[in-house]
Amino acid sequence: MTTPVRIAFLDRDGVINQYLPGEYVRTPDELVILPGVVDAIKALKDAGWQVAMVTNQQGIGKGFMTPADLDAVHAKLYAALDAVDARIDAVRVCPHLAVAACSCRKPKPGMILDIAAELGADVRNAVFFGDTDSDAAAARAAGVAAFHLILGGKRTAEDALQTKYFPTPPDGVFPDLLSAVTSLLQASNI
Repeated sequence: MTTPVRIAFLDRDGVINQYLPGEYVRTPDELVILPGVVDAIKALKDAGWQVAMVTNQQGIGKGFMTPADLDAVHAKLYAALDAVDARIDAVRVCPHLAVAACSCRKPKPGMILDIAAELGADVRNAVFFGDTDSDAAAARAAGVAAFHLILGGKRTAEDALQTKYFPTPPDGVFPDLLSAVTSLLQASNI
């Protein structure tokens, strides 16, 4: 019997890198990887998890950056992960404007379902680490087993208790990705 593929879905801005309110990370110099993120991804990989990044990047649709600019930003993240022998297994970016009504832009589940199909995984064996209600809605719509709210992005611990933001409360609320991953891996080793 094979072990099911477990996927950790990560939002980018506010979870992996510093969120810039009202701005877009347009260049590698503007990408500030949050403390503990590289260690968290390495710990997931070492525990046998697949890691996927799903990110809305409407700055492309607005013409503030090009797909090549975004690739350069992500290359900085990949280099930091390569330095510790870790990686992100799949990445999906929604470059569309919020008004485009595409199927990939969170809160819709398109990017999550696409990656799950690519990696041959059941989303019921997945967890999503995000910082917004749209992340939570996408995870719930896709059927992901658990959504963990990472603080420091757009929502607070107090917001997590408000049904206007989270009709279904987060399964966990953590100050950062490393503490969330540490908790997940400790619970799965019980």
